[in-house]
Order: sequence, then C-alpha cells, then structure tokens
Amino acid sequence: MKKKILFLTGVMVICLTGCNKTKNESSTYIKIKGESTINQSYGEEYKDEGYELNDKNAKVTISSNVDTTKVGEYQVTYIVLKDDKEVERKVRVVKVVDNKAPEITALDEAEIFLNTAITEDSLKKLIKLDVKDNYDKVENIKVEINQSIDTKTEGNYKVTIKATDTNNNESTKEVNVKVSKIHITSINFDKSKLSLSKGGSYTLKTIFNPNNTTEDKTLVWSSSNTSVATVSNGKVSAINYGTSEVCASLKSNSNIKKCITVDVPLINITGINLSKTSVTLTVGGSTTLNASVVPSNATGDKSIVWSSNNEAIAKVSNGKISAIKAGSAQICAMLKTNANIKKCATVKVNAKTSTNADLEKFKKYLLNEGYEKVSNTRYKISYPKYNSVQYYDFSNKTFANTMTITSKQVTTTYTYYYKTDKGTYNFINNNIKMSLTYTYDFKTDKLQCVTNPSSYSNLCDDSTFRESLAMLSDFRTMFKTAIKNAGVNVNNL
Repeated sequence: MKKKILFLTGVMVICLTGCNKTKNESSTYIKIKGESTINQSYGEEYKDEGYELNDKNAKVTISSNVDTTKVGEYQVTYIVLKDDKEVERKVRVVKVVDNKAPEITALDEAEIFLNTAITEDSLKKLIKLDVKDNYDKVENIKVEINQSIDTKTEGNYKVTIKATDTNNNESTKEVNVKVSKIHITSINFDKSKLSLSKGGSYTLKTIFNPNNTTEDKTLVWSSSNTSVATVSNGKVSAINYGTSEVCASLKSNSNIKKCITVDVPLINITGINLSKTSVTLTVGGSTTLNASVVPSNATGDKSIVWSSNNEAIAKVSNGKISAIKAGSAQICAMLKTNANIKKCATVKVNAKTSTNADLEKFKKYLLNEGYEKVSNTRYKISYPKYNSVQYYDFSNKTFANTMTITSKQVTTTYTYYYKTDKGTYNFINNNIKMSLTYTYDFKTDKLQCVTNPSSYSNLCDDSTFRESLAMLSDFRTMFKTAIKNAGVNVNNL
C-alpha cells in the first residue's frame, strides 16, 4: 500500500508541476500575457501581448518565427536568464489563419430594358461585379449568383451574390435590378429649319433616340403662332406670312421636346415672263401663251389677267389667243393685284389662204378635161350646147363662169360665181334692166333665185329663164362631179 501511495503521490506532484507550467500560473520568474495559443489574421502585422517578469535581477530574451504572409503555425519563445544562465523558458503558439471573407463590389441598383437577353456574364457586367480576397486568387473564389430576373416583365428583381474562399470565409451582397422600358432620351427632326410658301406644307420626319426604344412614341404637337403655321401629326401647313415655332413633345414626358422654326417669307413679284413675245397666226387659228411670275419663288397672289387691245383682230382667254381676222393686236398678261406689273406680246393675224396642193390638183384636172390655160389663174372651155364659154378664175380664190344666152324673147348675159362652198349666178336682162341671182348652196344642195329689184321676183319662174335654169342644174352637176373627180377639198379651194 505504501508503494502505491508514493507512486500516486509522485505522479500527482509531477502532474501538478506540469500543469502549472502550461497555465503559466506558478512560474517563478515570468508570466505570458494573454493566451499561450492565439490566432493571427493573415496579412496583418503581428503584435505580441508581452509578459510579466517577477524577478528584477532576471532578464528575458524573445525569439519568434511568425510570418503573417503565410498561413501556418508559428512560435514565440520567451527565455529567462539570471546570472547569464537560463532559469526558465515559455512558448506562445501563434497560428496565422485566413479569417477574412472575400470582398464583393457591385452596384446597389442596376437597370435592364425589356426583352433584353441576359446571361450570367452579361449580368456581372450589368451590376459591375468584382470579387477580391486577401488570400485566395480570384479563380479560386467560388461565386454564386441567385436571381430570377424576367426581362419580359417590368419590375424590380433581387439578385444575391455569395462569394466563398478556400478557407470557407464567405460574404454576400444584394443588388436590385430594375427591368424597364428603353426610354426615349431625345427627339430630332429631319430638318433643322423649315421655309414654306404660303399655302404649302411639309411633313416632318421624327427621329427618336435611342432608335431601339420601347417607350410609347406618341407625340404632342404645337405651334407658337397658328395664324402663320399649323401642325397636325407632324404635317406643317403654311397659313400666312411670318414666323412660328413648331414643337413636338413626348406625351409620356413633356421634358423630352424638340422645336423647329418655320418661316413663311413674303417674296414680292417684280415682273412677268411670257413664253412668247411675238406670235403669227392665220385667221381661225389659235395658240396659248404661258405666263410666269418673276422671281420664280415669289409668294403672294400670282393671278394673271389677260387682255387684247383689239378683239376684232385677236381675242385671249386664260392665255389662249384666237385669231379673228387679218391685222395686228397686242395681248397682255397683267398681275391681278398690281396693274403696273405686266408683259405684252405682239400678235399678227394673216388672212386664210387656200391649200395650194388642192388648187394644183384642180388645175391639172381641168387641163385633162379639155380646158385651155389662158393664164396662171384663168382657164376656159367652150360649151356649144349653151353657146357659151366657161371660165375658171383662180385669182382672189374666186371661180367665175360667163356666157351669153340667146332666147326667144331676150338676150341675157349670165355670170356664174363660185366662192368656196356657195355658187352665185347672175342674169342680166338688157331689156328689163334687172338681174336674176341663182345661188347654189353646196351644203344643202339647193338652188335659190333672187331678183333685183325684188319686184321682178315672179321672173324666177318665168319660162324665159327655164332654159337658163336647166343650164344651171347642168353646171351644178358638172362642178360637183369635177370636184369629186379631182379629189380635192372644196373648203380648201
């Protein structure tokens, strides 16, 4: 029993001594301040907490291999010397550890537009995400992003970012992402300024910035002076002379606005130009003059009043000149609002002439029928049946037939005239001193008889002239046949 007790006692003594040394409670010379084992943050400067020395005649030497740039376990040794001999030694264990969480940098709020495709990479760029760690390289940091953004629906969405390093230090950050329309930032027009003539119009083309906006593009249009210019859906109409400012503002945001100056200038008319200043026409002909104001961009009333100084020669209506008879006239175009502004043209009207081709055809026909050419304008032929000679006289565009008829009662001289489309027949009775005129109208194909004086009208049916009447009928038939056979236009002869 004694052995066991001694053994136990010895053990207890040894144990107590050892325990005291570990706890630094019964040290004779030195006591370490703080814990004997401590954790030191990686990368931070190590500062020892120090010690307490109980013997003034002793001194302490400290040695340390602590390196805070490397994670690991290090020691700080305290050696007590007295009379240059080590009398006691204490050790503090320093564990350099990474206990700092990764640093997450990102926007607190971000905005993305409707219908924009989004990936994890594009989201990182959107929120400007950056993760750093004091110990680990970026590629060794685990980054997790939790989000449920629906870019098809407007609203606010929460994005949670979690970063964990290799020592299981972790940090989190929340970002609010707003899904919204692509807002219109400005409005432009296709014109920087606008100049219109009175009564004119122009439709402005609106350009929205950015061009991929999803915002409502409805505009509110306005004019600062509607007596000068009005606007409707971008169409600017010039009402009167002057200046106005036309503006378009966004219906959903009146601060987004664009304006343009509209000028409706008054440019006075200084003159008139005519397409011709000299015109030559034939009776029955016509032509049209065109009038334009000077300068060509003049504004105001451009109405023209036309006039002729001799309507017996030529008439004018809206610039169309009609030739009435041979002679000269002056046709003028005058500004309706200012009689001093005008321009005139001289019009010469020539008498109507026959068609030479038809005349030559008829002359050739007469020669073929046995007529004798007396001169360039006169042809003749004898008619024994009537004891007469017929002449076709082309001078002055007149045909004449003259013959002498001997009847039982009187000797009469007969003269036949044909002008264009009518025939005039003259009978002169030497005894009665009167004349009978038979007129043949080729349009109605009728013969009419007129006496001069009219008191002898009964002679138109007198048997004395029946032979002459029969002769006229023969001539009528002969002349119609001649014209037809010659292939000429009667109205051109």
